[in-house]
Amino acid sequence: MGMRNIIIVDLDHTISDARWRDHMLMGPGRTDWTAYHRAAVNDLPVEAVIKAVDALHAAGMRTVALTGRTQDHEASTIAWLVQHLVPIDLLLMRPADDHRQATIVKEELLKYALGEDWPAQVLLAFEDNEHVAELFAIKGITVLRPVLPHHIQQDQPNDEEDQKEARTGSSQ
Repeated sequence: MGMRNIIIVDLDHTISDARWRDHMLMGPGRTDWTAYHRAAVNDLPVEAVIKAVDALHAAGMRTVALTGRTQDHEASTIAWLVQHLVPIDLLLMRPADDHRQATIVKEELLKYALGEDWPAQVLLAFEDNEHVAELFAIKGITVLRPVLPHHIQQDQPNDEEDQKEARTGSSQ
């Protein structure tokens, strides 16, 4: 087995906080992936993950950004990565007309770029998608799934029962 010297980093919901644009994909007829990916230029960085990636890169790991974004958003994605000082050695993006499941697309992109033995080269993956994370785990790769900090709500609950529910996360 070769040396595991690659880390895989997902973008949306992993190094970029995409939660603010998730509403673009919710509801009947609301799957405007083009608008969703175009809006990514306004994502805030997830500093903790970026700092971890930076430290691993500085220690000699190759960094592969693996995203479900389509290749027609490559220029804006690279600009975002540069703006936020994310050290990336290779960017893998799905073809513009590819609408298959992320697990299928991401595995194919890795095979194409790194070869059939890609799992033997990967030490660690940062990935928020549970299905992709499970694929990596099955392949013997340790996966870190970021859970992003909660935003402070602008509209605070009004009555005591709503405040209790907000604190506990449950309703009675």
